[in-house]
This record gives sequence, structure tokens and C-alpha cells, in this order.
Amino acid sequence: MKQTQQHRSARRRHVTWSRAAATVVGAMLTSTLWVGALGAATTTTADTISTAKVADLGTILVADTTVYTLDLGGKKCTAKCEKLWHAVVLPAGTTKPSASAGVDAKKLGTVKAADGDRQVTYEGDPLYWYAKDTSPGDVKGEGTTKFGTGAVVVTVKPSSGGGGGTDVGSGGTAF
Repeated sequence: MKQTQQHRSARRRHVTWSRAAATVVGAMLTSTLWVGALGAATTTTADTISTAKVADLGTILVADTTVYTLDLGGKKCTAKCEKLWHAVVLPAGTTKPSASAGVDAKKLGTVKAADGDRQVTYEGDPLYWYAKDTSPGDVKGEGTTKFGTGAVVVTVKPSSGGGGGTDVGSGGTAF
């Protein structure tokens, strides 16, 4: 049977679309395997700081998952530290974090990280995520002392007038 020009063109389009679909599916599988190999996918940026309630600590700050401050004894979080503690940084193009209900926006700010990103701060203290926390309210990093004198969850104490006093998690030093 003789193929017409129209049949040959249709066949080429089918082959091209099949290859494109295979490329997309392959990329999706690779991405899924990569995330699976690393464990749970982690948030890399946040532009809004929110609150969550935790039974033992009360109201805490979160940005997708729980955020902490680190007391590193005046040192910086190095490469080893950064494997467990991920800086809460703003997305590219964002210059200022937002505060949801219950968070005092005046206490939010940023500092320039070594890589040039803007790391979110609360009352001047840089915020971090703990790699083993997977949801808001997880506090697996609370009290961790491997890289300094302690990691503390940032708690928010309710106050009249909406200013909101704060201190850091259990056993922490008040801001």
C-alpha cells in the first residue's frame, strides 16, 4: 500500500508527540525518585509567616512547617549545620515577608545570607526550618544542641492591644 504525503506527515507528528510525552514522563519519574531518595520534599522559600497551636508550647510561628531560632554561641550555621537547619529565605524578587493573623508584622525582617538570599528574621533573629519536621506544629528540633547551645521554637504569647509579646520555646531566653 502506497503512503501519501498526508499519511507520512501524520506519522511524523505522532512520533514527535510520542517522544515528547516520553520525555515529560521520564522527567516526572526522575523528579519523584529524586524526592523519594532525599526523603520528604522540603520547603525552600517562604514569604508568609503564620501561627499554629502546639499543646506543650502554645502558639508558635510557622512557614509551612515550624520555624526556629538557633543559638550557635556567636557562630554561623556552616555546611554541616545547614544539612539539618534550612534558612527560611524569601522567594526571588520578594523583599519583605508577610505576616498572617497572630504575627506582629513589625517584628519580621530580613538579613542578607552568605549566598545573597534574604533570610527571614523575627525580632532580629534569623529563622530556620528543621529538616526532620514535616508539618506545622512538628517540633522535633526543639532543644537540639548539636551545632550550638540550642534550637528553640519561636512562640507567640497573646497580649491585649495586638502587639503580641514573644519568647522562644520551652527553656529559651526571652527576646
